[in-house]
Amino acid sequence: MQVMLRVAAQRLPRLYEAMPPLLETAGADAWRYWRPGTDGIVELGALRGGAPGLATHVHETVQVTLVLAGRRTLVVGGDEIELAAGRCLCIPAGVPHASRAEPPDVVGLIAFVSPGVYALADVAADIERAWDPHAPTSLADLAGLIGRHRRDPIAGEVLSEILPDEPIARLAARTGLSREGFTRRFAKSRGMPPHAFRLAARLDEARALLRAGTPVAAVAAETGFSDQSHFGRLFKRAFGVSPGKYRDGQAAPF
Repeated sequence: MQVMLRVAAQRLPRLYEAMPPLLETAGADAWRYWRPGTDGIVELGALRGGAPGLATHVHETVQVTLVLAGRRTLVVGGDEIELAAGRCLCIPAGVPHASRAEPPDVVGLIAFVSPGVYALADVAADIERAWDPHAPTSLADLAGLIGRHRRDPIAGEVLSEILPDEPIARLAARTGLSREGFTRRFAKSRGMPPHAFRLAARLDEARALLRAGTPVAAVAAETGFSDQSHFGRLFKRAFGVSPGKYRDGQAAPF
């Protein structure tokens, strides 16, 4: 599973101006999310120190992770990757990943980008050229930087493989493998076993429904969680905030 790791330099945001006061009002939640309303940029996320690690999860979007201060440790496809300030990691859509507990001095930004819409290798190159630790830029600058590299839609790629909701044994039989053999092969290919991948996919579906403003109880029911409290715990483990706080969200601060 190929992960595009770019040692990024980057000017990124005047986040030191725009983000800290927002995060200081977030109580125990070190993560905040914004929806910029920009075609192809689904969401922006910001992290400011002292957060628990995030459980293994997936996105239908490409995740661009940028570290502005301190260090972050992510686990992608079973590989542990440490990112220092000025480094950028692009995680392709559908690749399971997690993060270790965040140290108190870490500051970071994440962009969730529709697969195939932007030439992210070019974005990373721009980030490298723009790196200046003494002149951090704004969230708007980041969105503009990504936007300059929009690809021809015909070159777009989408995540198309999601396991159907049917017994693992039946899926295994279809491939001529035992249930155990299928599970081992799937885990080696996707980085997590089938049942965990299904759960991660359901949580990502819940995330999309919450962004659309669907009530939390309806989202839990629609994505197959009969216990709303259990859904809330799993969602916060994966994304750092409760479903309610995530749903309420806010527009990007620019």
